[in-house]
Amino acid sequence: MEPTQPDATSAPTSKRRGPPYTAVVFLILFAVMVVGLALTIRNRSKPQLDLRNVGTKPVLVRSGGESVIVGPGREYHARFSGGETLQIFAGEKDSAPSRSVTLEKRGPLTGSPPRVAAEVNADDGGKIVFRYVDGG
Repeated sequence: MEPTQPDATSAPTSKRRGPPYTAVVFLILFAVMVVGLALTIRNRSKPQLDLRNVGTKPVLVRSGGESVIVGPGREYHARFSGGETLQIFAGEKDSAPSRSVTLEKRGPLTGSPPRVAAEVNADDGGKIVFRYVDGG
């Protein structure tokens, strides 16, 4: 008697590499990494304004819908894009005299995030002085 040979009609054994959802999980992780990288690059492209009140009176600073009172000797920090407007009031109320400043990307944009230093002073009878510190 001859040895038995496998039946030619039997189904070949399946060589699965894992459950079918592993590819989906890999794609989701890859997409999360790409989005995270894109947000990091976008945030690094927006410098941070470091605005210091060098006067003896508080000022109200309005930027991008945010209003903050910056006391004497205190700093205000915010991310901005070139061309955004910063409104500065000579006091704690928005009825005080004000000045609008169009922010510029200037000076040595180094660090993480890149920083732009500026000073504000509203001590001179409501006259608001704004200047960039980093020389630009």
